Amino acid sequence: MNTAEVKNSSWEVANRYVELCSQGRNIEAIDEFYHDNIVSCEMYNWPAGPTQVEGLKQVVDFQPAFFSR
Repeated sequence: MNTAEVKNSSWEVANRYVELCSQGRNIEAIDEFYHDNIVSCEMYNWPAGPTQVEGLKQVVDFQPAFFSR
């Protein structure tokens, strides 16, 4: 794979991610792009929940708390 292909692929992935999230389809973006073993880290002492969430299901389950802030 050459540099142009990598750049184009990265651009396409980024645009797809932004497209989904800007339409409020964040869970769909998570399902499409995140690995099953994701580790999500939030700022220290974040009031809406834990500072670290592990696993795709736990990250998806945490989203309502994240977006309610």
